[in-house]
Amino acid sequence: MKKTLALVLVLLMVVSMFAGCTKTQTEPTAGTPEPTKNDVPKVLKVWSFTDEVRTMALAFQEKYPNVKVEYTMIPMTNGEFQTKLLMKE
Repeated sequence: MKKTLALVLVLLMVVSMFAGCTKTQTEPTAGTPEPTKNDVPKVLKVWSFTDEVRTMALAFQEKYPNVKVEYTMIPMTNGEFQTKLLMKE
């Protein structure tokens, strides 16, 4: 009896695992255009307390020209960087 119950539980777990992993596709309704990824402008805001990050941001923008990189250098002299992070512009 215990073996049968264990087998049934294992089979139930396997079936539920496969049922949870299936993809369901929804079809768009007629007359509504599907949004494309290029419709939304992308902006990457980068804050740093060093100038080295600027070269990385420029290299990123060269590789991904559809993303605008806004680089802001915030000095570390009197804790401005920590204050800016806490304020969350």
